[in-house]
Amino acid sequence: MLIQTQSFEATDAAGYYWVEKQRLKYDNKRKLVNFGKRSINYWADEGSTLGAQKNVTRCINPGMNHFTLRQGYFDHAYVILNDAVSNKS
Repeated sequence: MLIQTQSFEATDAAGYYWVEKQRLKYDNKRKLVNFGKRSINYWADEGSTLGAQKNVTRCINPGMNHFTLRQGYFDHAYVILNDAVSNKS
């Protein structure tokens, strides 16, 4: 079974990753340790600023590959899904 062909499993896996994934950093002994709060949701709750977008992206893709493309996708989704009365400007 390929996960991308099963909508329930794909959604379940994405939700699990979102809740369980945490940012890591290297300490002074070059050992990976937790960085801040657990889960991507903590970083996503920081808002829609450029800094918050970068923090969420670093949780998923530490190399920040194609960030400018994802930033445009985020802005589009934010306008459609947010609860604000006016659009983000």
